[in-house]
Amino acid sequence: MEYLFEEMKNEDGVDLKDQPRALRRMRSACEKLKITLTSQAQALLNFQYNDDEFSRMITRAKFEDLCRSLFEQCIATVDKAMTESKLGKDEIEDIILVGGSTRIPKVKDML
Repeated sequence: MEYLFEEMKNEDGVDLKDQPRALRRMRSACEKLKITLTSQAQALLNFQYNDDEFSRMITRAKFEDLCRSLFEQCIATVDKAMTESKLGKDEIEDIILVGGSTRIPKVKDML
């Protein structure tokens, strides 16, 4: 969402942070985009605010780049858990992923 806010500011000079209704629509559109990128290589974000429309094609690669620090935090947490448990990678038989973000292909690839 932050990336798209900046894109809108740069392109249209629009700042939605003081528009709660538009902010909710943007959040919903971003959530749909994230879900679509789980199964497709690219997706179109279409978002209407006031009397205007903002569209942007986002690729999965761009999404992964934008979320890189979050993915790294996830892996750091897994590494810490493995260190504390004194288990090696070869000692783990199964991994159970919980939560919607675990459907993101990059998360599965990193694990």
